[in-house]
Amino acid sequence: MPQTIIQYVLSRLRQLGVTDVFGVPGDYAFPITDAICADKNMQFVGSCNEINAAYSADGYARIKGLAAVNTTSGPGELNALSGIAGAYAEHVPIFHLTAQPSRTLQRDRAIVHHTLGNGEFDLFYDMTAPAVCARTIVTPENCIAETERLIAAALYHRRPVYMAFPMDVPDQPVLGEGRPYAEPQSNPASLESAVKAIVDAVTRAKTACVLPGYLVARAGLRREATAVIDASGLPFAAMFMDKATLDEAHPNYIGMYDGRLMEDDVRAFVEGADCVLGLGALWSDFNTGAFTARLNLSKTINVFHHSTRVGNAYFEDVEMKDVLTALAQRLPKPALEPLPEAGRYSRRRDWHQLDGTGPRETAQGHDVPQSDALGRDRLGDARRLRGRGRGARSSHGADHRRRLPPAYRAGGWPVPPPRPEADHLPSEQQWLFDRAPALQGPGHLLQRSRAVALPPAAAGAGLRRLVHGARRHLRGNSTPQ
Repeated sequence: MPQTIIQYVLSRLRQLGVTDVFGVPGDYAFPITDAICADKNMQFVGSCNEINAAYSADGYARIKGLAAVNTTSGPGELNALSGIAGAYAEHVPIFHLTAQPSRTLQRDRAIVHHTLGNGEFDLFYDMTAPAVCARTIVTPENCIAETERLIAAALYHRRPVYMAFPMDVPDQPVLGEGRPYAEPQSNPASLESAVKAIVDAVTRAKTACVLPGYLVARAGLRREATAVIDASGLPFAAMFMDKATLDEAHPNYIGMYDGRLMEDDVRAFVEGADCVLGLGALWSDFNTGAFTARLNLSKTINVFHHSTRVGNAYFEDVEMKDVLTALAQRLPKPALEPLPEAGRYSRRRDWHQLDGTGPRETAQGHDVPQSDALGRDRLGDARRLRGRGRGARSSHGADHRRRLPPAYRAGGWPVPPPRPEADHLPSEQQWLFDRAPALQGPGHLLQRSRAVALPPAAAGAGLRRLVHGARRHLRGNSTPQ
């Protein structure tokens, strides 16, 4: 039996690692959804609405490199558009598989649901143009060629693409033949020039550091970037949107750099360095502390997906993977001036050693998002701390933990000291503070809430939830005035 159009598209997505498609069923898209459900190697993940499906696909693509979302025509695809646009802004490749009324209805300019009622059927196709890097309306004749073109565009630009299927098209047999596009290759001369310029700049520098950006993660090149850090011995910092791109338990990690908004010692070191090597770093408002970063362009380098800038010189047609691989092999460990001890970022290394042992698994050895590895490590540390507490005995008795503020939160982060005054509290919290003697019942509610030093903005709702659950301990009037 010949392969149908939708079967061909799904088979190519499977080959690229997509095994789950997020979406919301709709009548025009039923042939697409039915084909996904009938595929034993794929799963349709239903969502409450299309924007949820788009954001789910966004997260899936950040983990696996590519994702797919399935919506119906008109309201369905427009509801997903915000998520698709967000994926475009942050270089997340998503295949948006949507539907249209049948070709017969379009030819007759019929007035049907999920349209604007004016007989025009390409309006939604046009609306999506700014939020995708490539788009097409699939036919039996162009299916193979357009599918391969969109795959190549999504992987090259690391951005979403849009495929619209008229309702009578997905079950049609696919026509013609085709082959996948070849992966882009670096120009050898440009690659050699770019790598030599980077090596020369880093070698001449007395102080240098690396700013790895999230474009490294989008290209699946965490290991290659880490190899550059290991080979060169350079310290690295993380900008705001680039958190967890590389393993922050790495000994060369010095902290966050975000202009004037973050750590002053890290900022002084980065901005005072003779050479700043950016690996897919973007100078956005978030990453530069609302443009308060002061980096001399002539002292900075940035390696992008398909080009590299060294100072004021640009090198085109050089692939990020090739540049990182060459730097790991050729970048020497220069005699750099050491980073002052005050500038070393030790907090994460501290919690990794709470019980004298390091984490069993980190993202350095596995090409997974750092947030996943850190989450598992934090959970393990929290369990170890709780386990140590269960068997503890002290002169305070069995419930001494209620009276003593914890030294560490889960994960090892130190708990700030309790606040001594209450005159800064919002009115409801002030009322609770005044009622403190009435809250000395089971659990010491107010004391535990104040011990973790919640900021006023976060404490309001959280404290209300705690208090409403314990109102039975209050006496007299229980309504804040």
